Amino acid sequence: MPIRRPATMPERKPRRRLSPRLDALEPRLCLSASRVHPSLAGGKPGPAGIDALAIGDVNGDQVADFAVACHSGKSSSVTIYSGWGQQAATSTGFAPLALATIEDPLGKSGGGRGGLRVALADLNGDGVSELVVGSASTGKVAAYSFKVQGPSPVNAPVTASLIAGPTSLPGLRGASRLGLAAGDLDGDGRDEVVATAQGRRAVTAYALQGTSWVKERSFAPPPVPRGEGLDVAVGDVTGDGRDDVAVASLADGKVSVYDPSLGQWVATPQPLRARAGTARVTIVESKNAPGALVETGRVGRGPSRAALGMWGDPQVSVATPVVSPGGGDLIPLGAGFVYQRSTLQGLDSSFPYSNGPVTPSVFFASTGSAGQVILQGFGQGMTPSKADTYVESVGTSSGVFSPIQARTDAASGDSAALGINLVAYPSMNYTSPYRIDLSSASSGFDAGLWNRTVTDPSASGWGPDKSPNNPPTVPSGASNDWLRQRVIAAYMSQIGVDYQHHHDPTWSPVQGSSWNATSTVAYQSQGVDCTNFTAWAYADALGVTINSDTTQQALISASNPNGTVIPASLADRVAIQTIDHWSSYQDLVSQLEPGDILIINGDDSDPTKATHGITWLGQYGKDSNGLDQNLIIDSTGITPNHIDSNGHVVPEGVQIRPFGAPGTPNDWYYTHVGHVLRLIKADATATEPIAGSALPTVGADDHLTRLRDDDTADALLVIRPRPGSASLPSLESLAYQSLADRTYLTREQFAAEYGADPSDVQAVENWAFGQGLKVESVDPATRMIRVSGKVSSLENAFGTTLYDGQDNVNGPWVYKGEIGVPVALHDVIQGVFSVAPTGSASQASPSPSSDGQSGSDGYTPAELADRFQFPDATGAGQTIGIIETAGVVDDAARRDFNTYFSSQGLATPTILTVGQGTPASDDELYLDVEVAGALAPDATLVVYAAGGGAGNFFESIQDAVHDASHKLDVLSISDSIPEPYLSSMYLDVASRAFLEAAAMGVSVFTSAGDYGSSRDIPDGLAHVEFPSSSPWVTSVGGTSIKRGEDIDNEVVWNNYTIQDHDLSAGKGATGGGVSAHFAMPDYQKHVDRGEDPRSVNPGNAKGRGGPDVASIADPQTGILIYARGQFLHDGGTSAGAPTWAGLAARINQGLGKNVGFYNTLLYGDLSEAGVTHDVTSGDNTSSHVDIGDKQIPTYLGYDAHAGWDMTTGWGSPIGTSLLDQLKILLKKKED
Repeated sequence: MPIRRPATMPERKPRRRLSPRLDALEPRLCLSASRVHPSLAGGKPGPAGIDALAIGDVNGDQVADFAVACHSGKSSSVTIYSGWGQQAATSTGFAPLALATIEDPLGKSGGGRGGLRVALADLNGDGVSELVVGSASTGKVAAYSFKVQGPSPVNAPVTASLIAGPTSLPGLRGASRLGLAAGDLDGDGRDEVVATAQGRRAVTAYALQGTSWVKERSFAPPPVPRGEGLDVAVGDVTGDGRDDVAVASLADGKVSVYDPSLGQWVATPQPLRARAGTARVTIVESKNAPGALVETGRVGRGPSRAALGMWGDPQVSVATPVVSPGGGDLIPLGAGFVYQRSTLQGLDSSFPYSNGPVTPSVFFASTGSAGQVILQGFGQGMTPSKADTYVESVGTSSGVFSPIQARTDAASGDSAALGINLVAYPSMNYTSPYRIDLSSASSGFDAGLWNRTVTDPSASGWGPDKSPNNPPTVPSGASNDWLRQRVIAAYMSQIGVDYQHHHDPTWSPVQGSSWNATSTVAYQSQGVDCTNFTAWAYADALGVTINSDTTQQALISASNPNGTVIPASLADRVAIQTIDHWSSYQDLVSQLEPGDILIINGDDSDPTKATHGITWLGQYGKDSNGLDQNLIIDSTGITPNHIDSNGHVVPEGVQIRPFGAPGTPNDWYYTHVGHVLRLIKADATATEPIAGSALPTVGADDHLTRLRDDDTADALLVIRPRPGSASLPSLESLAYQSLADRTYLTREQFAAEYGADPSDVQAVENWAFGQGLKVESVDPATRMIRVSGKVSSLENAFGTTLYDGQDNVNGPWVYKGEIGVPVALHDVIQGVFSVAPTGSASQASPSPSSDGQSGSDGYTPAELADRFQFPDATGAGQTIGIIETAGVVDDAARRDFNTYFSSQGLATPTILTVGQGTPASDDELYLDVEVAGALAPDATLVVYAAGGGAGNFFESIQDAVHDASHKLDVLSISDSIPEPYLSSMYLDVASRAFLEAAAMGVSVFTSAGDYGSSRDIPDGLAHVEFPSSSPWVTSVGGTSIKRGEDIDNEVVWNNYTIQDHDLSAGKGATGGGVSAHFAMPDYQKHVDRGEDPRSVNPGNAKGRGGPDVASIADPQTGILIYARGQFLHDGGTSAGAPTWAGLAARINQGLGKNVGFYNTLLYGDLSEAGVTHDVTSGDNTSSHVDIGDKQIPTYLGYDAHAGWDMTTGWGSPIGTSLLDQLKILLKKKED
């Protein structure tokens, strides 16, 4: 029948397969392979013979199994045999395999003496046969369902469960000479049972509803003698695609057929004048053509014979099987029309073929013997073919057996004949759990797709060549998803056609014409093979021509089009691309787009040989069970097996199949993917620049090296918080609460309330996939999505050109102007940052402190704690995070740590790492870890690696703040970047990380910088560092005081000198000043001697001033550390951040509660509480311009004075006082 495409296809389930029904009696039974009835295993007593046969599929593996019903005296049994059998040392290499045996299926003595009648029927429409068994003498009927034993249905034994009866069918109580068959008479996908009985006028169809039989319809009495009863069969004998009902009179052998298309009994031949009680009838179906009737019976005193007649042909062939199944009455079972194996030619070629004819195959058994079943093929004259006669042993597990369904592909050279089915698979109604959903497609996207059936004759079994359709006109403004949807619609239109070696799935060949042998369908039918299907779909949907030969299609690449023709009108949207590299299943899946063709290298003896092609469905493939998320569509056989989410094998032909992950039952496709062929480009999506994203370090006229298109790079995307979080308390309000009122969000609460919205994540992922980018990671809590891909794809995605960042602090790649994001996602994506690939070497990193100086001078931890009057605590129960842009916590570093802590009389604290560090030439890692660890020896330290530039720096900060595993209490950041080097986009996005830390009760301390007011930028102006310029961190400035001196001698750290109008270079001074980006926070109003913080730069702008506090930083005195096998004393404000972090850990321990954000307390309740030592002497002036080899000072800097200032903030800590005052603040709520 032609396959017609519906006018619209928003979504469509695979349609019912129209392959022929093997027999009216479609039985498949199973219980336990281990419970073979003694009568079928050579035991005594044996059955008199075989009562009935049936064919179907009881385990859902798409292999035709057959049922054998026997009785002996009052005992009876039904055994189901696998159509594949089992490998054995026999002449054929196989022996029978019993999948199950049901003993006395109607109860003890329930079978009576008239034998059994059976049908394998899909009673519930699930695509798997149930068994209907009846007693010919008593009319009692029972039904059994089957459950697969084990995880896979393939050739699997089954367990039978009684689901109805034994009982009489309505209207047939007390009936004798029961006739039983089954078929889908109304086309609803569920089989009905058709029954007749002696003396009953009507032929009646029944449906099983729950556990009861319900009469569906009664047919008019057939025009044959009915007094002795009727035998009955169901199947499509007329070739109109609908099941017919055939009956044979047990009185005289007359046969009549009810044609539902005409609504009447239409034929009354009498092929045999069968002796009373011996007639049996079966239907042999043909694909899209009339079938045949087979009647068996005894004529006179002669042996039982078979009469075979083609529908519509008055000629009848009367014969007996080449090999007799036994001496009793013949029991026939139609097995479909097939190209018999004896007709195959070209067995040594790639594709064996047959020039026909297609002829019937029929099973024959005997009521006089239970030892064998004959599968008889017929020749051109409808006479039994000796060459196509197969003796199938039953009743034993060691006899000779020929698999009735192929286990290997026909295109296999010398053994090709064994790859051809001996029967046509029964017409089971496969209900796929999978579907294609194109409901999101715009109206008319499928206009112009072919709606045709090709009937051209062909001398070759391949059929007519495909021809390209007219290329579509893409609607204005449509994305390339429009093309993908159109291609998927073309694929979808052919779901259900057979696997055939054809060029065009719409070709309906004449049955019996030249046929290229396949292993799954042994007859000519509408169908297509794998890469002819992919070529046809693109020709139909887009008018694109690609090579349809599997080997040649696999060779297509950008450098070797190999005959590919792309219409000029689509050249901007369609081009040859390949995907050749992936690291994992998820990696591959993340790179794929709907319509991508995956080339399968399925020959394990030659892993580089392409053998198959499948097409990715992506978001358009849906599983109604929600289990298989990744689906493909292709045309193939049933081996290797693909098991759907209902637990059934997906049938041959064009179907949706699962693309399983490694280690799952459906992983064969993934483990054999060679590469991916992509024809539809990633969308050229319109982009809109992110305001403030321009990089201050890159000028429009800078001469930069453009990255190559095929280079790969990574980008970090930051998306907005969940839109609904606007209704929640603002993070600012949480941070500004008094200490007594502070409550903090857990990491999990924060992620749920303020993290990324799943729909935003999905939208960004879909866009990234559409750009040909790989999504490396997604973190909803931090709202970060890392992507990677070819430079050309990134440039297309962001609407810009990428250049080599070289030593640029903004990352490994940079751009000119502002970077763009899709218009549709402009409100979603807040930041795009250049990042080094995970685990790669560091590029230009944020600046650390100056290197340490040799010697054992410098403050010991005990001296530092004493100098600043730290409270008596150890940081127990606290976790301190440390951000490191360089340095590796390897075995050598740990040995140095052990030496240091041992020298101080301390046990080495727990030191954990997150991320892969990179080697460093400075001592920053040792300074941070040893200072924080010595001042809070019972705290846990977690070191976060951040090498790679500003993007990686931000990424590590977010990872630390939101680390749900380690749950930081305090975070120390000694590295920094000059604020003027960073874009406004970066500053805004990165600063929010510290606001989020405050909401989760994390205290963040950062170094103010080591280059004085200039930050070593020679433009003559004053500048500050980030992240110290963020209003949501506590910035730590630097002081200088010699060991043993009185605290009142503490001054601003500034080792710069000016001689002869030349600023000495590299000496160092504390950073501090006013941010040019961040506005002055409320807590700093009027803090600078009654004024707001103002810059010393021209214009004297107000802004966020810093630092907030201070600590010893002068390297000339420094802090004692141990690094690389020697004691050093090191300094810089990098020493101040871990000093305050250690103090904060002690205070949290003493309070029993995290303080969280310090600034609102320092500038508020604690501002006059005596918790810091005010540093009133010194400055941090270092501004200059470079002229020649001299640094000419411009004298823009900040002075210390009483109260808060922009050199040391509120001053250095008085730890015990700070803890006492915080206890007072905490107690206020209790009072």
